[in-house]
Amino acid sequence: MRISPALPFAILLVGLTACTSAEGGPRSTAGATPPAKPGASAPSAPGAGNGSSFTISAALDTDAAVQARAGTQYTHRYTPATTVASGLTANVLDITGDGRLVVAGSPDAKSVDGVVQIEQSRVGIQDATAFKPFPPAHNGKCQNTRRQAIYADEQQDTVVWTESASTNLFAVDWCVFAYNPQSKTSALLGDSATIGPKEGMPEPPGTSAVTVGTSHAFWATAYPTPGKKPEFGVKIVARGINGGGQLETAVDRAKLPQAVGDTLFYVRSADIAPGFDAHRFEIRKRSAQGDGVVASGRLAEGQTVSALSATATRTTWVIANSDGETSTLYSLDLAANKAVSVKLHHPGPSTMHLRSTDTHLIWGSGSAAGDAGQYLYALDTGKLWRLGSEEGYSVVHAKGDHIAWAAIPDTAPDAKATYEVADLK
Repeated sequence: MRISPALPFAILLVGLTACTSAEGGPRSTAGATPPAKPGASAPSAPGAGNGSSFTISAALDTDAAVQARAGTQYTHRYTPATTVASGLTANVLDITGDGRLVVAGSPDAKSVDGVVQIEQSRVGIQDATAFKPFPPAHNGKCQNTRRQAIYADEQQDTVVWTESASTNLFAVDWCVFAYNPQSKTSALLGDSATIGPKEGMPEPPGTSAVTVGTSHAFWATAYPTPGKKPEFGVKIVARGINGGGQLETAVDRAKLPQAVGDTLFYVRSADIAPGFDAHRFEIRKRSAQGDGVVASGRLAEGQTVSALSATATRTTWVIANSDGETSTLYSLDLAANKAVSVKLHHPGPSTMHLRSTDTHLIWGSGSAAGDAGQYLYALDTGKLWRLGSEEGYSVVHAKGDHIAWAAIPDTAPDAKATYEVADLK
């Protein structure tokens, strides 16, 4: 398996940590929290029939996918440079609504006397010809100075991203920033050192990737539970994207946040909610109208919900199998309460990439073992297409009608990842 130098060392460690949590290997104690605060929503009753609250309208298998072709399923737009800002390696973190890329330019990690050293990333926007970094935060600095950007999300030109100084497999720190396109300024939204130890906390089950809504950014984090077992709980925190107010708890005992406007979708299951049925999960939605279940179902032994994506009309998630060679993707039409299922030929760990738009589902296996295909599912026709395949770096991004997927040339063992940026037809 090849690992691209474009993959920051910090995110590689985060990914490995996430894999061990989803796949039953060595794991930190994050993943359980104290009982919910008064007024928190209670678990829903089990669904009928096979235990799910929804029905399956179609069952697909990625083995049956057809190769997508330029000019038919998509139109090539550009191939971005693999280096930016005088030689920094470009790591693509997201695609924007107009088809540009959110990129972290990072110096390659070095090992000095067996100790990995990273340098500071520069996050900004890259298009076909240029890279424009965001300005430094105007309202403070993180306690850890050298960090690599590992996650980002863009909506309406607002970009929120996560940086980490961690090179420790079992302790991840984070600093979250936001760029405001109106004021053309950046703000520090949160620093994990204000919640837990400066050296970091366990990666929460799923991921700590940030998601941005209309007015707030959300992300999952572990947090200390002094005097209780286990030592860390998991919650979703939030802060206004302009940097105002304070970091606050959005939902306790929750993981995998996905913001859609002013609505927050998330997952509740036993790995982060003590006392919850170990063989069930819930996909929940919190809005101004309240907090409720949009989907629920059964989990077999060793299964977890490892990825979530959402739009205003559809939620999509992956059920991972810790000891298996396959997993299953479900995409639920919220109005019809009917889901499409897709058999995936890899375990489905939380390092996989899953994206959804109003018209398509797009996913890749990330760094998972097994099928490294990058797939595109058209919601209107029900057709499943294979965009490409990249073992160890099966990365995809999508927003609106724009998509990007990674490839590593075979020209050299240290070749940097390139991306195909395209418009859907």
